[in-house]
Amino acid sequence: MIEKIKAFIKSEKFWKLVRYGVVGVCTTAVNYVLFWLLCYKMDIELNVANAVAIVASIIFAYVTNKLFVFRSHVSGAGALAREAVSFFASRAFTAVLEWAVMFAVDKFVGLEDSLWGMVTKVAINVVVLILNFVFSQFFVFKGEKK
Repeated sequence: MIEKIKAFIKSEKFWKLVRYGVVGVCTTAVNYVLFWLLCYKMDIELNVANAVAIVASIIFAYVTNKLFVFRSHVSGAGALAREAVSFFASRAFTAVLEWAVMFAVDKFVGLEDSLWGMVTKVAINVVVLILNFVFSQFFVFKGEKK
C-alpha cells in the first residue's frame, strides 16, 4: 500500500492535481477578490459584481490551465480556437450554474447584506471546481503535452 502511495505521488497524475489545485486557488482568489471589491467596496449590485468576477476568473483560468496545469500545445490557429472555445463553453456552463445558484439563493433568501453571500459562493465553487477539472481533463486539453 505504501509503495502504491509513493508511486502515485511520483506520477504525473498527482502533480497535475497539485498544479490544478494551485491554479484553482489562484483562480478562486481572482474571483472572490474581484467580487468582494466590486460588490462590497464599490457598491456594485451583487449579481453584476458576480458576473464580472466570473468572466475575469475564466480568462485567468484558461491561460493558467493551458500553460501550467495541462501543458497543452496545439498546432495551428484552428486547433487553438477549438481548444479555447471548448474551454470557454465548459466554463460558461459552470458559470451559468454558479450564477443561477447565487441568483436563486439571493432572491429566495436575500444575500445582499449578509455573510451568506460569500458562504453560498464558497459552496457552489466546490462543485464548479470539480466540474471544471473533469471538463478540462477529458474534453478541452487534448492536444500535445509539453
